[in-house]
Amino acid sequence: MLKKFYYEYHLHILKEDKQLYTNLLLKFTYVEDKRKVVEERQKEMEGITAFIEDFALKTLSSVEHGVSGLDVEEFNKKLQFLGDALTKRVQFEEEELYELYNFGQVKETKNSNNKESDS
Repeated sequence: MLKKFYYEYHLHILKEDKQLYTNLLLKFTYVEDKRKVVEERQKEMEGITAFIEDFALKTLSSVEHGVSGLDVEEFNKKLQFLGDALTKRVQFEEEELYELYNFGQVKETKNSNNKESDS
């Protein structure tokens, strides 16, 4: 299960880094406050990714090599930290990051076919 999570997460991050952040940084090249938010969040995500890689690879290595004495309490603490970090991250992405991605795009209102700008 941890292997599958690590694989799926890695695919998600590759796509996010190559598409989402690249597009946002290009979009806000000349909008300093928004570009800084994107850069800060990208750096934050790099920290989460480093933690996940360390946690997953060490745990998988221990299990695959039959290392006994896996510290269950430490494992649970790290797993809880990881769950909390990812929950906060998903909330941020849904509430703010995708708003930045859609910033300035034209969208349809719910009540009519008239167009309005997000900006």
